[in-house]
Amino acid sequence: FVKATVNARPEATLSLANGANSTICQNSSTTLEIDFTEGNAPWTVNYDAGGSVLTITGITTNPYQFTVAPQTSTNYALNTSIASVVSGTCSSESGSLSGSQFVNVQEPASATVSSHDTTLYYCSATNSGSPYALVVDIQGGSAPYSITYTAGSNSFNYGGLSTGVDTIYLYPNATTTYSVTGVNSGGVCVGGYVNAAPVVVTVNSISGLSATVTGAGNICSGSAINLSVNINGSFPVNFVYSDGVNQYTVNGVTSTPFVWTVNPTASTTYALQSISNLCNNNSANASAVITVNNAVTTAGFNVMPMGGMDYHFMNTSANAVSYTWNFGDGTTFTTTTADTMHTYMAPGIYQVSLTATGACGSQTSVQTITVAMTGTASSLDQVLAQVYPNPSNGQVFIELTGTTSTFDMTVENLQGQVITEGQIVGGNRAEINLETTPGVYIVRLQNGEQTLVRKLVIQ
Repeated sequence: FVKATVNARPEATLSLANGANSTICQNSSTTLEIDFTEGNAPWTVNYDAGGSVLTITGITTNPYQFTVAPQTSTNYALNTSIASVVSGTCSSESGSLSGSQFVNVQEPASATVSSHDTTLYYCSATNSGSPYALVVDIQGGSAPYSITYTAGSNSFNYGGLSTGVDTIYLYPNATTTYSVTGVNSGGVCVGGYVNAAPVVVTVNSISGLSATVTGAGNICSGSAINLSVNINGSFPVNFVYSDGVNQYTVNGVTSTPFVWTVNPTASTTYALQSISNLCNNNSANASAVITVNNAVTTAGFNVMPMGGMDYHFMNTSANAVSYTWNFGDGTTFTTTTADTMHTYMAPGIYQVSLTATGACGSQTSVQTITVAMTGTASSLDQVLAQVYPNPSNGQVFIELTGTTSTFDMTVENLQGQVITEGQIVGGNRAEINLETTPGVYIVRLQNGEQTLVRKLVIQ
């Protein structure tokens, strides 16, 4: 007779090994277990690992434990169509294998660090300053998170952070180098990695702040002038000034002096009222006065014959400081004296111009005069009028010969004002004492329509 050995088809169940974790950190491992309930060693196992078939041969222990280290979450199973177990010459049948285990893989926490406002200020007077914003973007792992960082040679831990972007505000009072050295998370992945280079945070110490205003001056109506604020302190700076009616604010000044243009229509005092920066807000007491000259320069003159071809030009200009005369005979000159005298060399018609110049412009006046010998009518041919001494210190004699008529006598200044007056009878001498300002005066002798004019110089 023939003896036949019948081997049972293998049966098995896959599960998580006792004490192993179904959730692991990336680059870590966990342990699975296969329990064989039929068949004989050695076994060959073809198991499903996330859709891929992995094989283990020569298994002689039951239950059998093996290690898996997936990089992503993976389902391990025997209860799928691609899994099988072989024992000797017998293979498992459908439905003879069971069990699966999902292994959850967590990435370790990663921290990307960015920085803002790496140039800060520190107010020495108030022991306060602007913060350094350390921005940390944490991904992976499980909240809550914490980071470790160094500030100079000191190390610190900052916890209670959540997934995503967290901002940590630090308040250095001196220039400091910050480095984030580590990130930790809850869950199975404790440690992590940091993508950050050290950051140097520059801190500027800000103390006092003051300012002055320059630019005071005189301008003409309709003109503009520059004012300057000279700042002693740290920038940026804001300041407020007034023109006596309105207040104006200037923000974000980054250099000194700060210059701006004003064009007042009337004399104005520009006063600096306050000045501020990141650490100071001070009142200010500085100002500049702009004087606006609204006076209009006008030119004008009157002409007075002095006898012969001598003429007295009386200047009637206003708001002028210098005068340029052109007498029409090729003679021109500029003077600061208002009135002037001029002697023509020949009779004729002359165009006389006067240009008056003031602080805010000039104007020209033009007249046409006819020059002729005056005081020489036939009735005066024999009349001789003498004024002496000339120049005089104030005591003057006037002698009239060649006539017995009575003449009205006046002494006038060049503005036409009468200094003294009286009468003189022909054939006589009159004495007058002038207590007046040195200068040029006009002696006028008049009888009816007959006039004699002489120039008198008082020294």
